[in-house]
Amino acid sequence: NVLFIDTDAVPALESRPGSLVQNEVEVELVFQTIETLIASGVDEAALGIISPYRSQLRLIETRFKHRPGIEILTVDRFQGRDKDCVVASLVRSNGKQKIGELLRDWRRINVAFTRAKRKLIVI
Repeated sequence: NVLFIDTDAVPALESRPGSLVQNEVEVELVFQTIETLIASGVDEAALGIISPYRSQLRLIETRFKHRPGIEILTVDRFQGRDKDCVVASLVRSNGKQKIGELLRDWRRINVAFTRAKRKLIVI
């Protein structure tokens, strides 16, 4: 099962501190999604959060300090692993509709989208 969470109507533009790319509103969406899954009975150990951007993962890790059982990894580090449910934070949202180099690599997207055994949630 795949679920896409459409953020077009949400003011969730990426920010670029220095050369980093991150999206704080999307971090909150990931948090709400994961907390809802846990509240509905999904075990932390069955959950993974994946993103191509390390700066995004640092924000996510800060938000999930109270949930040490959830794996939070870059796409590259998730290769060869899988989880029952994976939430993918793609980060990019800008007025120019630029997806950036990391999301342009179809192999990286393939890895991101094939790590979930049962449910993939793409934000």
